[in-house]
Amino acid sequence: MRYQKIGIFSALCILVIITYYRWFSFSWFGLGDWNIYFSENLREFSLLSLWNTSLGFGVLDVIVWKIPYSLLISLFGFLGFDSNISDKFLILIPLAFFSLFAPFILLKKIVRSNISAFIGAFIFAYSSYFLAIHTHGHQHLSMASVWGVFALYFCIRLVEERRIEWAVLGGMILAISGYYDFRFAYIFFFICGGFLLVSWVKEVRGENMKVKSRESSSLPLLKGSTRVIEGEGFVSQMGKIPLNPPFPKGEEDGGEGDSITMTGERKNVWNLFWMSTVFVLVFAGLNVFWILPFATAGAMSENAGVGRDLFGNDYFELQEALFLSHPFWTGYGVEWMSNQPTPWWLTILGILAFAGFWVGRKNPYVVFFALIALIGIFLGKQVDPPFGNSYYWLYENLPGFNAFREASKFYVLIALGYSVGLASLINWLLPKEGSEK
Repeated sequence: MRYQKIGIFSALCILVIITYYRWFSFSWFGLGDWNIYFSENLREFSLLSLWNTSLGFGVLDVIVWKIPYSLLISLFGFLGFDSNISDKFLILIPLAFFSLFAPFILLKKIVRSNISAFIGAFIFAYSSYFLAIHTHGHQHLSMASVWGVFALYFCIRLVEERRIEWAVLGGMILAISGYYDFRFAYIFFFICGGFLLVSWVKEVRGENMKVKSRESSSLPLLKGSTRVIEGEGFVSQMGKIPLNPPFPKGEEDGGEGDSITMTGERKNVWNLFWMSTVFVLVFAGLNVFWILPFATAGAMSENAGVGRDLFGNDYFELQEALFLSHPFWTGYGVEWMSNQPTPWWLTILGILAFAGFWVGRKNPYVVFFALIALIGIFLGKQVDPPFGNSYYWLYENLPGFNAFREASKFYVLIALGYSVGLASLINWLLPKEGSEK
């Protein structure tokens, strides 16, 4: 197992170097929305103002949630470095590694297999969505999505281990995602929040089921077998489950132990609730510097940053979202503003992902990410039927949704869900430990 981990780690590093070797130089990059700044320009990012002096003669810049990131890049300017240096350390080099390592550690937590997690991470990092936006200078979006994946990983650990540090760290990581691009932090906030809410609800509903399962839990666990204890939430319904601790004294002769155990279980349920609240408060607290003034001014939904008209209704279709095919992706490159047919191999990829959802349907994690993929498909088709008017309704009524003037950002949900589906399928196909070869 140790050599397998070393091999997987080495393979990830080699893949990163082969794919992104150009990003490791300190050459200048400028394409599409990727701008070039000299050190004098970078120093001006330290000015806490809505007036951005680094572009032309100055422009109004209401995207104030990026202030922490702007302050960070201004440090490079004060040290005499241009953006060819700051971009490498703050975006390109971290993105080259984390775009694979972040989904890998998340998938490893879900499917418990290095090989399956490696293949799933490859599907996520090299999906047509990320390959397309990287050609137009949108690496900020990719970096925000990577931090979002890390935040989701810490939420899973929070549910499994009930440690407050995971709540704090998850909220901090999600806030960092928002400093790169708050739209992706917005998306992952709902993913993380939905995961924590479902986990808590499952515990509440299963609270009375644990007493009934004690008798069976005292039986020895046979080699190669698994036991599902009802009401344990996401954690206990996955794979091998350790034996429960001994029952409290008095349980066998009068039921006193039942009362003690139920009290402890009820406390655990509320522990998860309060820790989830800490996650939300940390994330909100680290963004209060712009949320509070915007809310006070009544500009949360009416400003130049989020008040733009919808774009791309003629490009986004159900078929492309269903098979994770960016509308401008030709199969080997990008033709911007030109609707391209879905490559045949992406059709196969989508079918295999849903096959993985089916074979892994007993794993609650897989079911959760299947729902995430379906939500991504529904939103990623934008106004395409069925229920095409739903995107209009969300755009007009859901706070913050009008920041998504086009639906491509929701492809990250499809990429995340399909990476889990493919990893689940590979894990199902691989020989299990202890099975006959």
